[in-house]
Amino acid sequence: MEKSHNQLNEFPKEQVRSAIQNGIAEAELQINNKKKNVHIFKLKKRKRSSIILVSSICLLIVAASPTIASMAISITDWMKNINSNAVIRAFEDGIGQEIAQSDEYNGTNFTVLNAFVDDNQTVINFSFDINSGLDYDEALFSKFNVNLMNGREYAYYDDESRKLVGSYVSEEGIKSSLQNVDISVEDIFLYQNKRDPFELNWDEVEFKDMSESLEGVEKLEIQSVRIEGEELLIQYETKYLDEENTFEPPMLEMIHEGTLLKRTSVVGKELEKGSVPITLTYNLNGVSVQELDVFVTYSERVAKVDGSWKVSFDLDKTKADQATIVKELDDNIIYWTDKLHLEQLTITPTLISIKGKKNQIKNGIEIVGYDEISLRIGDQTYEGGYFPSNKSKFEFQFRIDQPLPPIIEDISLKLNDASVQTILYPDSPSLVLTNISNEKQTVTSNVADYPVEFTYHMIDGDVIIESSSSNLTYQGLQTYYIDQKDKRQFARKEDIGLFNKQINTVKETYFDYQDSSMELFIYSYSKLDKDRVEVMNLN
Repeated sequence: MEKSHNQLNEFPKEQVRSAIQNGIAEAELQINNKKKNVHIFKLKKRKRSSIILVSSICLLIVAASPTIASMAISITDWMKNINSNAVIRAFEDGIGQEIAQSDEYNGTNFTVLNAFVDDNQTVINFSFDINSGLDYDEALFSKFNVNLMNGREYAYYDDESRKLVGSYVSEEGIKSSLQNVDISVEDIFLYQNKRDPFELNWDEVEFKDMSESLEGVEKLEIQSVRIEGEELLIQYETKYLDEENTFEPPMLEMIHEGTLLKRTSVVGKELEKGSVPITLTYNLNGVSVQELDVFVTYSERVAKVDGSWKVSFDLDKTKADQATIVKELDDNIIYWTDKLHLEQLTITPTLISIKGKKNQIKNGIEIVGYDEISLRIGDQTYEGGYFPSNKSKFEFQFRIDQPLPPIIEDISLKLNDASVQTILYPDSPSLVLTNISNEKQTVTSNVADYPVEFTYHMIDGDVIIESSSSNLTYQGLQTYYIDQKDKRQFARKEDIGLFNKQINTVKETYFDYQDSSMELFIYSYSKLDKDRVEVMNLN
């Protein structure tokens, strides 16, 4: 199954479009929410892809790569599964360090095995020897703290070593070349990953809670099932019984003759009472839904290991410093509604980053983001992503999938595959929705010369509006209405086609609406602009 919370995709490029469409305030919120609690759902014995934080943009300099004396570090197969290729290369080149420090509590041994640190990130590999005899797949901790830095840990059961193994990853390095750190861990929660058959009657889908047979799942409420062309879309709300469970929420798999259908997933913002909305999109490729076998994957807590562990050791980045290039920058770029001031470029053995400050600006009626941002060094191209650290700071990073060229020169930044949000307010066009009831009704209107179909109805006092266009360049809109106090009221918005440019449906929900008609105003609309490309020479 695909891992929708993989750190490699912590800021998927399609979510840039969603953030732009949902407005500036929501953009920051979406990004910050995605940077919390990142874990990866995996079925036992399934290898997971590397953990590394990816980001975007850059410039570079001309400099020869330093030579470092090689010193072998013990590298296991599970480390190769859980660490990035660049970190593994650093270990192989002797840039990392063996730690081999342990602490024991009530028969459970915690060991810090090895570590890598440079100016861009810290990676610490660890294991727990738990003599529980329990069958489990992954683990969470009530506390896993590394002083002096903020990061995330991921841990799973390794069949070969028969231990709980994991990696802690931080976007921060250490300020000095040698620094003592403490790792403090408390209470381990063990989880088992489940995969059960899931009954869906395609002829008459029941829109109700279907979590009764799923242990550890409090809610899985199907809300919408429909087919649009070759796409099957399913919407539901779900919630785990265990509030500590921050793994991937319950997901549906579609199997046809033993083959898993490709799926994209959108996990929405948490709703009331802790449930989250999920939108899944499957590519049918001509397959009838009646021919599909449906399964649900989820995780259930099976045990808690009480205890506390602490390990202290020195992080040493002396060798990494020898392979690090730092250059002060003084460049600016407009990205979304921010003016970004690029201040420092750092090239380390495992990551390329640029850090700087940002200031929000009024960008007029157009807000432009780019789905693809790449950095070219010589004849090599590096893909990346963007992370706002807080309201005033940001960081761009580029993953190093292949070794850097010996000479760093001929640098260019390319931004393409643009998403453009056009603000129509205050001259917002409008349409009137009449006879709002439990029965679905459809009206068609033009939005900036795009034919848009609006389907609306009411459920328990909430007005649900779905809008889409046959023109796939159009990528959704944002609406509002004026209440009795002459204030604009916006809906809760979901971009159903978020991960698929062949679908541009937007679902908006207006809660507790009291009238049978509504004048609906168009605040903004979004479109794709493939022809908009920016290339910056950064030599």
